[in-house]
Amino acid sequence: MSLNKSSMFAEGVRRLGNGSIDFDTHVIKAVLMRTSFANTTFTDANRDAFDFLDDIPTADRAKDGAFPTLAAADIVMDAANNNVKYADGTTTISFTVVPTSLPVRGVVIFKSSGAESASPVICYNHFTAAATSDGGTVTVTLNADGLFRASYD
Repeated sequence: MSLNKSSMFAEGVRRLGNGSIDFDTHVIKAVLMRTSFANTTFTDANRDAFDFLDDIPTADRAKDGAFPTLAAADIVMDAANNNVKYADGTTTISFTVVPTSLPVRGVVIFKSSGAESASPVICYNHFTAAATSDGGTVTVTLNADGLFRASYD
């Protein structure tokens, strides 16, 4: 599965901007999302309603609990392309033991702070197309821009 685009959550943008999310020093994790989240729960009109992981219904999560941890990395400026992006060199995120025949459509990235009510969500990465789990490991391939890219044109 490949990621197509990222949608930033307002809380994630705010915390990245004020420095309370630091990809170098904080624990950043990912949660695999069911197709239902992409199709009904998450829309442009309501995406600001998601501030913390506990705002995302567990029914929309493909697998709850064992969230993979991302490698520590910098957010870097790409002056040639007028953008900043998270780029740690990781090209995939793997989720193990995902239930069989589960339709999945994206990944939510969040800062893990122990409790879900204190773990701010950063961005939602959409797959290029819906996929179905085979009951084993689901591996997500990141796009060339990493987890997200913010332009400042």
